[in-house]
Amino acid sequence: MTHVARVLRAAAKRLEDHELKDPLGADFYVGPGIDESVRLLRQWADDCEAGKK
Repeated sequence: MTHVARVLRAAAKRLEDHELKDPLGADFYVGPGIDESVRLLRQWADDCEAGKK
């Protein structure tokens, strides 16, 4: 794993871990915010590992 990919994956994990949840585990915020950001960070990490970026 490249350094950039490792940093992107760590950022995605931190963002996902700090997302607010209700007591039943559901997301408080429904929309493209945090979930979309996490998806993009992971996609960029995959692209870095594949040599696309």
